[in-house]
Amino acid sequence: MALAKVTFTLDEGTVAKLAEAAKRVSKPKSQVVREAIEDYYAKSDRLSEEERLRMIRALRELMAKPPASTRSGSRVAGASCFA
Repeated sequence: MALAKVTFTLDEGTVAKLAEAAKRVSKPKSQVVREAIEDYYAKSDRLSEEERLRMIRALRELMAKPPASTRSGSRVAGASCFA
């Protein structure tokens, strides 16, 4: 794996947490950052808690509506499958 030097600006609290984490796991700070980025990247395609709750609310609102019907008044197949 080729490595590249990069520069980031971090607040002092974050720098302290990085140093403490690196010390705790006996790894270089750059390795801790690489692993943290890999973890973040792996989780980045998942829904956040806020997004998940928003989708649940939307689904519940849809489920609360009366089933859709055709012009003849009969139910559309599958329209009430979540009721």
